[in-house]
Amino acid sequence: AKNIYEYNPDAKIIIFLREPVAFLKSLHSERCDRLNENEEDFFKALELEKIRRKGESIPESISSPSYLYYSQWADYESQIKRYVDLFGTNQIRVYFLENIAKNEKAIYEDILKFIGVNDTGFYPDVNIERNRSKRVRSKFLWKILKHSSIWKFVKDFVPESMFGFLERLSYKVLFKKAEKKRLSEEEISSLKEEYLDRVISLNKYLQDTGLITFRLLAFWGYEDLL
Repeated sequence: AKNIYEYNPDAKIIIFLREPVAFLKSLHSERCDRLNENEEDFFKALELEKIRRKGESIPESISSPSYLYYSQWADYESQIKRYVDLFGTNQIRVYFLENIAKNEKAIYEDILKFIGVNDTGFYPDVNIERNRSKRVRSKFLWKILKHSSIWKFVKDFVPESMFGFLERLSYKVLFKKAEKKRLSEEEISSLKEEYLDRVISLNKYLQDTGLITFRLLAFWGYEDLL
């Protein structure tokens, strides 16, 4: 936040939020797919945070252990405050993934207005498969391709214009569709209990600053836990 402010104090800040339990479950799956997380059990991975903060049980492939401090990633309020303190609320807009999923075109148009960009009326008329659950076909091959020497070779000898194509190709070849491992209602409720205090505080902070006008507790399904 500080670096952005020093570069451009008039910058518009867009923040996307997702219900914490759903976000952490998705984040854990992504970390596993990228081989940055070696504990595929979501709940065990959450429990490992305590010893990982002590430098234990850290996967070799992770560039920064803090990537696996899941509770830290869900500390939305402290992260938002850093931006509010510097930019003020008039330069910040908060959006929620749940609303994007319901009407992404409306969110897109609102973002254009917020950042002061003219709406040309363009919107792709195609069906896009979003948030597809996937699993790596070969962890061994994926580890080889993720090795720093391979990426150095790619950056040194492959035109930058080809990066996007190669990334799409690698994902198509190395990953396959997989059924999402969904949490049970009991598991979701148990985790929401852990994050209830944070959501209560976040709800109050966002309302007090005028960044939202609705009750976040109800929107994210925490109301029944009170």
